[in-house]
Amino acid sequence: MRNSGGRYNVIRKSIERRDAWPDGDTTVVFISGTLFGEWPDGSAFEGIRFIDRFEIVNRRIVRQEVWNDSGERLLAMQREAAE
Repeated sequence: MRNSGGRYNVIRKSIERRDAWPDGDTTVVFISGTLFGEWPDGSAFEGIRFIDRFEIVNRRIVRQEVWNDSGERLLAMQREAAE
């Protein structure tokens, strides 16, 4: 599994929403908001949307999925630099 190591110098979350509900023996949790921080080149970023999804069984995280727009932001920055 690939992680975000090396993609950011610093990354933080601004949480805007939390939702949770039971699904059998599992509790499903969604957390959404925006990311802010610093790219490896030292430039700042903010406003990158994210959603984290967790499945919790017996008070333990058994599955985590993460989605965010950082890849799209990086592609846009590369296009701008090429122009």
